Amino acid sequence: MGNESFVLVHGNASRYEGTADLVFTHPYAPLPPQLWGCPMILNLALPTPLHRARMAETARWVGGRPLRQVGRWALGGWNGMFVVNLPPRPVMLMDLMAARDPLPGGWFPEELCRRMFRAYHDLIPARALVWDGFMGRGTVGKVGVRDFGYHFFGMDASWERVMLAREYFRDLH
Repeated sequence: MGNESFVLVHGNASRYEGTADLVFTHPYAPLPPQLWGCPMILNLALPTPLHRARMAETARWVGGRPLRQVGRWALGGWNGMFVVNLPPRPVMLMDLMAARDPLPGGWFPEELCRRMFRAYHDLIPARALVWDGFMGRGTVGKVGVRDFGYHFFGMDASWERVMLAREYFRDLH
């Protein structure tokens, strides 16, 4: 499903063959090699004992590039926002820590996406293509398309999540 601003598909993110201007996702598997040089905004769960292993694994998934933390959010600060191939800029997310951890269904709050886009808006081209290969309900894309005029390519390995995203995007047609 899609229009000129967004495409929502079912598929394996690691097998994506296209390009992007920005990767904004919560990675659960390796990113396609052609995206490793793209600017990236990544969400990772923190600070469990698994954290160090997950960080190392994620660094491999993005081609060995360094992950730089720019903020924490969610109840107890259990999620960290990181950038890759972008300069680290602190982003105020502390007030989002009181939100449910995360929203029901595991979705990002729209305000989280809005603040991250705003923090790097000067480095993201107008009408940029934002890629999220693990889109869930598609919050990254909806905020990017509606609030910033970006294009969005979202995919998820779960048909249920793709259908949920299509419903979530319905008001953007």
